[in-house]
Amino acid sequence: MSWNFILMGLMLMPLVLSLVHFKNVGPGAKGGCKGLKGDLKVYGMEDDPNVCGALHCQNDEGDALIHYCQIPGAFSMCRENGIASSKPWPECCWICVELIDCAKEDTQVSPEAPIETL
Repeated sequence: MSWNFILMGLMLMPLVLSLVHFKNVGPGAKGGCKGLKGDLKVYGMEDDPNVCGALHCQNDEGDALIHYCQIPGAFSMCRENGIASSKPWPECCWICVELIDCAKEDTQVSPEAPIETL
């Protein structure tokens, strides 16, 4: 029985490693790591605005762990696999979103004309 759990754990290991990975982002000017919006202190965190993820600074040499979600958590029971990258990490990992295929969308949203001032 315990061998089954060990074997299942080893089989799932590649999936776990893909959601958290190491990256050297370079040292900050005063230690820590270079972030997207400025330098991060050691153990500091910064959300990535382009994906559902965050960068965690590990030391003064610029070593960081990047955590991100590719699909919503199964417990969310979402109909689609879209991620709300507008929400902070890890909240974006369990928010359900509805995906829109803009190429197939019948009614395109167009911006309104600017309001004229007198």
